[in-house]
Amino acid sequence: MKLPRAQFVALIFLALFGPATAHEVTANGFKISHPWVRALPKGMTVTAGYAKITNTGKEPDKLLGASMEGAEKTELHTTIMEGDVAKMRPLAEGLMIGPGETVELKTSGAHIMFLGVTKPLVEDSYIAGTLVFEKAGKVDIEFAVTAIAGADAGHEHHHH
Repeated sequence: MKLPRAQFVALIFLALFGPATAHEVTANGFKISHPWVRALPKGMTVTAGYAKITNTGKEPDKLLGASMEGAEKTELHTTIMEGDVAKMRPLAEGLMIGPGETVELKTSGAHIMFLGVTKPLVEDSYIAGTLVFEKAGKVDIEFAVTAIAGADAGHEHHHH
């Protein structure tokens, strides 16, 4: 099959830039930037999810939970330090995000735990998910599946 030049250029553009531009969602008064989960090695059923969430609305709202295709259960957690030990604690009340405020779900802070994952999470792929807010309701997103930190000790990782 031979493509006309314009179609070929469009396909290359989509291949290079499609996932990057599609990896930010603006909906229901929120902007969710680069949602991602850790890839899972065979036999593992628990992973964590992260993103930057900006409340672009005029009212405070609360992140109550999330879901991900293939995960049986989801919990919002935060990481706290007790002495020299990092411990996870559930955020049972959710995570309040004020108007104009950006909250980053990250490895050393608030994050989403996905439990009972039955679907393979393969590096450099995407998996459907949802964030659930108290007032804004559900916002559909796609989590980028990213390598497990340290899994390739000695290799550099380049994120695009």
